Amino acid sequence: MAKQFIPGQSSVAITKALKVGERANFEKFASANAAAEVVSLVGIKEAFETKTTIRDVQEQGLTESLIEKNVTVAERLTISPAQNANQNAQAGLQVLIQRLMALNPADMPFSGVNLRDKSASGYVKNGSNPATSVTLGDMIDGGGPTNQNAFTLVDGSAPTTVSAVDQATHFYRAIFAVDNKVLILRQVEARVAEYKRLRDEAVALQKQLLDWQAEAESRLAVITDEVETVRHHLSVAQQLKAEEKKRIAAVNARRKTVRDSVDVVVFYKQRLLDRLTALPVTEASSISVDGTLQIPLRELDAVPVDISDMVNNFRAAPLLWFPALESLPQYFDRPALLFNAFEHIRIRSAAAAPPMLQVSRATTGFAGAVRSMIGLQAEGASHWRKPGLQLDTRHIELEGIAACHRRLRQAATLGDMIDSGHGITKAINMSALQLDRISRAAETLYASFADTPAEQRLLWAQSLLENDGRMSFRTLNVLPGWVTINVDLRREQQGVVDLLYRQVADSNAEAVTALNRLVLVCLLVAAHAPISQLLNARMVRPAVAQPGVLIDLTLDITNVRVGMAVTVQNTSGKIAARAVIDDIVGGRARARIVEAIEPNATIGIDALVQLSESMAFKSSILPVQHVRFK
Repeated sequence: MAKQFIPGQSSVAITKALKVGERANFEKFASANAAAEVVSLVGIKEAFETKTTIRDVQEQGLTESLIEKNVTVAERLTISPAQNANQNAQAGLQVLIQRLMALNPADMPFSGVNLRDKSASGYVKNGSNPATSVTLGDMIDGGGPTNQNAFTLVDGSAPTTVSAVDQATHFYRAIFAVDNKVLILRQVEARVAEYKRLRDEAVALQKQLLDWQAEAESRLAVITDEVETVRHHLSVAQQLKAEEKKRIAAVNARRKTVRDSVDVVVFYKQRLLDRLTALPVTEASSISVDGTLQIPLRELDAVPVDISDMVNNFRAAPLLWFPALESLPQYFDRPALLFNAFEHIRIRSAAAAPPMLQVSRATTGFAGAVRSMIGLQAEGASHWRKPGLQLDTRHIELEGIAACHRRLRQAATLGDMIDSGHGITKAINMSALQLDRISRAAETLYASFADTPAEQRLLWAQSLLENDGRMSFRTLNVLPGWVTINVDLRREQQGVVDLLYRQVADSNAEAVTALNRLVLVCLLVAAHAPISQLLNARMVRPAVAQPGVLIDLTLDITNVRVGMAVTVQNTSGKIAARAVIDDIVGGRARARIVEAIEPNATIGIDALVQLSESMAFKSSILPVQHVRFK
């Protein structure tokens, strides 16, 4: 008996019935059932007529529930959701890889974000055993994921036959493809984060470079100004060097003339001597046992303002600094004299104002360091005046004269004693002599430093430019190369330094620091170029360059004095004559020519005339008869 079809029977059974040729039963079943069932079976008939096989139906996968009787076989032949999800996931992975490949074209080694070293998860190379993972660079070079001859997509599931693939397998493969896609995106995200970090570092480095550039431009602006000043200094230094060479040549010529004109030479001092020649040396001290200097102090016609200001700071120094004034209070041996002295010191202490220092135009270099040192020393004046404000005349009756002598020595300053308000002449003379001794020693030290070769004293000044005065100069061996200068200069300089340090108590740190600063100021002033000290003048009328001729000059006579050195240059820049200021009358200066470099040359009213107090400038102006031979 033929097999009968039952409504709702599975598609597999229907297909089998069709396969065995039960066509007659099918037609009978189609006529006997409702219209809806007929429509369904018509689809089966069409499937039969198109020779649908069991394999075609099985490849559609299993369903989770029974097929309703109104679901046709044709509908069951469409792609299931599980297959669709698998195909979409794999297609999405393929599209992602292709888009990433577009960021790194094969014809360019690098463009944009470099992803060539990142893994193309989910693909392996064909023919590799074991399977080798593929990078995006391999994809770019191999034609991409569509090249099935080079790359294979791994689904992550165990190998199965097509007939055994169910819905779960399709979903597993889809999830595996999505995981690979996420893994690739994570790699891309990490690379992008790395690029952002590098970009932030580059921006920070760029900002730092811009800051350095701004600092360099600021420094270059300062250097540009300094170069102009140095050029001016160099021009003057070259002029002074040329004049010094001429003076030395004249001295040597005169010595040769004198030496050649005599029949007997009693003593001949060699100008040059082999440095390896052994000379007899006798140890000699520049200071005697009683503290007197064995070397005569120099007498300068003019003293630089900076040195005078520095010495004047010692007027505010306490008597306690100076051992030579230890016995000074003994002259106030009566209560009335002590009363006057106490009142005098207290009034001067109350009326004392901060010293008004002349500010130099130069704020950098040696001149700026000198003014800074003078200012540091002047700051201590208010501190030293405090004991004077605390003096009370009642202490004379309560403590006695001996105790008040100690108070006087602690509270009184050198300026208090030099001032005649207390009425004791001997105290005035002793204090003035003490200040004069420091002043003359400082002037001599400055002049001796100025006689040191320019290169050597410039080296000293540059090495001490940042010094604040705490470095001790008690022994000048601390100056670089000091032992290489002339022995006479060394003896003079060390002797003057010894004299200065003997004026104060070694145990008083403030007094020793003040002398350190005084020595440093003398050195810096001697090393400072005289450019800022040059005064320009103009000729009133033309003159002839002959010794003894008087020339009238127009200039600001505020800083002019009789005896100042003068140089006269023609418009060509050559020195025509040297002169000295002979008189100041009617608001004009009158100079007398002492040496004619170009005899009988006419000096026009447009000639360059310069005056200066600098020792280096003045030494080249002095006439030959004023030069002392050593």
